Amino acid sequence: MCRWKILATTALAAMLVTATAVRPVSARELQPLATATPEQVGMSVERLGRITTMLKKEIADGKLPGAVVMVARKGKIVYSDAIGFQDKGAETPMKLDSIFRIYSMTKPLVSVAAMMLVEDGVIQLTDPISKFLPAFKDMQVSVASTGADGKITYTNVPAAKPITVQDLLRHSAGLAYAEITKNEPVKAAYVEAKFSQPGVHE
Repeated sequence: MCRWKILATTALAAMLVTATAVRPVSARELQPLATATPEQVGMSVERLGRITTMLKKEIADGKLPGAVVMVARKGKIVYSDAIGFQDKGAETPMKLDSIFRIYSMTKPLVSVAAMMLVEDGVIQLTDPISKFLPAFKDMQVSVASTGADGKITYTNVPAAKPITVQDLLRHSAGLAYAEITKNEPVKAAYVEAKFSQPGVHE
């Protein structure tokens, strides 16, 4: 994940943590999940066992080095397993608490967390993100214009509306990818902030 994506994800995560810190007492509290047998929650131990069988075959066929799987139903963990290797070359076995780089899979995870906060009434999709991250107040937009000489120049103008939680979730916040934008001032700003390196596609 390139640095600007880490920043954007961290910013949204910080917003969610901030919102969670001020949640009302009546809001959902996070507790460790209890365990149960599959049958106690209406599942089949035999069918859940097929997950392990299938993953072991994928590992044996060299399609993946290892995996960690957990299934919960009705608030209780009914199946968990660590299979294969977290470092195949070093033959380090996979563990239930192995740490993974998940790159863009942070998007659905953060989105689920955000929707849980929406469901609890802690945040609204229409909330401006500056409510949680004041640095995003009074944003400007870089607008391109072509001169008579054909040269493109950019001018910063006030944004027509504030960035909202929904904008972040649907990628319509106007945040550019440093490595693919054609907007030279934006590229330069990313480089200056050390979130990108010239000529490096991260």
